[in-house]
Amino acid sequence: MAYGGLFKKEIQENIDNIIDFMGDTIREFIKEKLPKKDQWMADLPIRQLIYVALSYEFLNTFMYTPPRYEEEILGIAEGSGIKIQEVLLVNLIPELTRAQCSMAGVWGPATPSGNLVQLRALDWLPDAPINKYPVVTIYHFEEEGSNVFANFAWAGIVGSLAG
Repeated sequence: MAYGGLFKKEIQENIDNIIDFMGDTIREFIKEKLPKKDQWMADLPIRQLIYVALSYEFLNTFMYTPPRYEEEILGIAEGSGIKIQEVLLVNLIPELTRAQCSMAGVWGPATPSGNLVQLRALDWLPDAPINKYPVVTIYHFEEEGSNVFANFAWAGIVGSLAG
């Protein structure tokens, strides 16, 4: 909840920017790639259609989502005063995109302990307005077998986009 309160302005701006950016990207695709006869789609209420698509994605994924993600999303929503539906749905955008963060993993003699070390670069769509508010979150899960880790993301986004 503290996270949502600390980043209220940034989270709201990020949510609006993410949806607007997706809408602009979809309209641009329609105008550039579709035949003239199908370009009427650019006049559809794209923002509402994005929310419908994300709601459908929620219905297909919620039963596989660990409760800790939903708890964090609820805390962000409560702390920021943003509707939980908005925070939840925006966090499903990676399910509808071709996320391509760069990744690396090393282990064995390449690390001092021999254990796996993983790195994910936050390089998804460098020109996207979401990049205005990067956030590093340190997670200390209490579930057996969980490791403490740092996650690089953006204000209002839970978990990793890819990786």
